[in-house]
Amino acid sequence: MSRFAFVLVLSSLVPDAGAAVVGLDARSVSNEIGWNPATDTRYAGFRQAFTSAGHSLATLSSFTPATLSGVDLLVLFHPTVGAFAFSAQEAADIQSFVTSGRPLFVVADGGWNTTSTVASLNAVLQPYGLTLGSSVLNGAGATFQGFVSHPLTDGVAAVGLDYHREIQVVAPGTDLQTGSNDVIAAADPGAGRVVVIADATCFMDPGFGADHDITSVGNRKFLDNTIGWLLLPFGDGCPGAGGFVPKLTATSYAPIAGTQLGLQLQRGLGGAPATFFFGLGQSAIPMVGGCTLNIAPLLPIDFTVPLGGAGAGNGSIFLAGVLPSDMGGVTFSMQAFVVDASVPHGFSNSNEIVVAVQ
Repeated sequence: MSRFAFVLVLSSLVPDAGAAVVGLDARSVSNEIGWNPATDTRYAGFRQAFTSAGHSLATLSSFTPATLSGVDLLVLFHPTVGAFAFSAQEAADIQSFVTSGRPLFVVADGGWNTTSTVASLNAVLQPYGLTLGSSVLNGAGATFQGFVSHPLTDGVAAVGLDYHREIQVVAPGTDLQTGSNDVIAAADPGAGRVVVIADATCFMDPGFGADHDITSVGNRKFLDNTIGWLLLPFGDGCPGAGGFVPKLTATSYAPIAGTQLGLQLQRGLGGAPATFFFGLGQSAIPMVGGCTLNIAPLLPIDFTVPLGGAGAGNGSIFLAGVLPSDMGGVTFSMQAFVVDASVPHGFSNSNEIVVAVQ
């Protein structure tokens, strides 16, 4: 497919009303200091990062199976006093949330009285090999550079924090920094993904006294990467020849309008036709063969291209195009289907991806 045609397909899409529900912890600091990122005006930009990516927000004051049932991503903040600490039952319920395949974003901190609640937050994080240190560091602010290659650090030259804690990382956690004094970390334990950053004021709006706010160095870029990595892609694929499930990925899930976006489909049947469909959100519509349509409502847009390679699991293709400069605010979902006569229903299909153009 030509680059020009690919751009035409993308430019005809319309904004999405919301791809996922993001549950924001409105309990942990709200009653103590009134600066809860889930509700306070100082964190309007933090919340806007989620909504501009096409997601909707919900505030949570408890963390039970019932309150978490409609949540696709849980964002926890560091409790400021013991009264807001996570109970053992809440920690277990949050871990069950992750085990169910849903992601967790923990915004830790070193300010106020958070030392008294480090143990309760560490109890939540323990299964993922992530532990917050007891010491509070860099009250005057500091920037951190030197990151390993990872979707979370793509395009992030530095992050700026103050009153933070060091994150200690062991398996299955991933250390995202090349030096010591780690302040960002992640885990991908095979279920829901987990991301931790060691400071909350780094996401505060400018003008409220933070040494490093959301506009500092790479703070907003890291937040956008986090949203993209935790929520996208999602949806299960359906296997074809050899049991291989096609995998659809994008070079960015929050690209900037006017820049290049690439799409890659892998693990299909080599030489087979692959059709790419577009939608406006997430779905789970059963199809023949136990497969699932993960994008709905569908848009009247699709294109078909032959995969390179030969044989089961060896089919792949990479497509790239420059997004129109006026495409900011558009969110769309995609899923690929590969013709495959080796399975009774005649096709395999990929996971879904969602791309939110900034």
